[in-house]
Formats: sequence, structure tokens, C-alpha cells
Amino acid sequence: MKKILGLSLILVISLTLYGCGCSKKKEKEIITTCSSKSIQKASGYEIETTHKIYSKENIVNKVEFKTIITSKKEKILKNFESDFKKQYERNKKTYGEYDYTIDIKEGKLESIVTIDYSKYDMKKFIKDNVAMKEYVNDENKYTLEGAKKYYKTTGATCK
Repeated sequence: MKKILGLSLILVISLTLYGCGCSKKKEKEIITTCSSKSIQKASGYEIETTHKIYSKENIVNKVEFKTIITSKKEKILKNFESDFKKQYERNKKTYGEYDYTIDIKEGKLESIVTIDYSKYDMKKFIKDNVAMKEYVNDENKYTLEGAKKYYKTTGATCK
């Protein structure tokens, strides 16, 4: 009788522990890509941008975006490089978790930016950029639907 009771207890504990693990089903990370292309013939450059949005449970955790600017005029690329560096450094200082690289090679500027929204000061960002309130939930978390809506307003197509 003690053996049966002991085995039954072990079985109940095992099933309870196993059941707890199964009930906490982890949501898979989703990657959504939004891209755009703009040709400015009169200004002498072309811009291609791709945003990879990493989200779980409709909340954006991270965005990686790559911008490629093509121009035959080195001065245009240098101006973009200077402007991007100023903007990216200001954002990094002000909101945090903003990493970037910028390279110019063979008539192309390539900028790669990663924003970790799980550590980004979204509250301050929204305070400074009131229009962003439209793209976050009640807890000021950037939503996947909000991100797609935002990038579509910039002319991007999301998949």
C-alpha cells in the first residue's frame, strides 16, 4: 500500500510539473519586413530602406533597418553620413539602445541601425515625439501593428 501511495504521489507530482511547463506555451518570435525605394533623380541619389521588425505577442522587441543610398556624387553621400551620425548619436544619448554602423564604398552609403525596444526609453521618446502615441499600446510599448502602420506612412510595403 505504501509503494502504491508513493508511486501515485510521484506520478501526481510529475504530471503537475510537466503540466506547468506545457501551460506556459512560449510565443514564437515573428519577423516582419518593410521596405521602400525612392529615386530622387533631380537631387542625384536613390534610397532603399529595409526594416526587419522582431516581435512577440504583438510587441516589438527590436527593429533592424538598413538604408542604402546610391549616388555618383561623393558630397551627397558625405552629407547623408554626417546627418545620420548626428541623428543616431542624439537618439542613442537620449533614448539608449541605439546601435549603428555607417560605411561608404563605391558610390554607396550603407547604414545599419538596431534599436532594442525592450531597453529603449519609449516613455521619453513618446513625450518628445507625440505622434508616436498612435503606434504604441496603453503601456507605451511599440506594437507590431503600430510599427507596420508607421512604416507604411513612410511609403514602405510590409510583408
